[in-house]
Amino acid sequence: MQSTRPCADRRARRPGGRHAHDRDVIETVVTGLFGVTAEALRGRTRGARRTAFARQAAMYAAHVGLGLSLAETGRMFARDRSTVAHACRVIEERREDPMLDLVLMAVENACGDREGVRP
Repeated sequence: MQSTRPCADRRARRPGGRHAHDRDVIETVVTGLFGVTAEALRGRTRGARRTAFARQAAMYAAHVGLGLSLAETGRMFARDRSTVAHACRVIEERREDPMLDLVLMAVENACGDREGVRP
């Protein structure tokens, strides 16, 4: 079945590290907007509260903005799919904050999802 999403089509044309570019884009935007390092974002431990929240925002962007499954997103960030599901719930609950919503829209736009995900 062919996807009609432009991001999915771009990923399908990339052999090998299919999600590496997507992760790099998300990482670059999230680290800049949240003021955390890429190493902290990729870290095996939870890290500081700011780092954990930045990682949750990055996982949300990958799952919702790029349309990756929970499992694909988990592999992208070396986390379990249940952790990704929790991250998405946390972000959705806090999305009513206008500043956070602007940050998430910036991440989504950087990923190429120009349609947005808010209803």
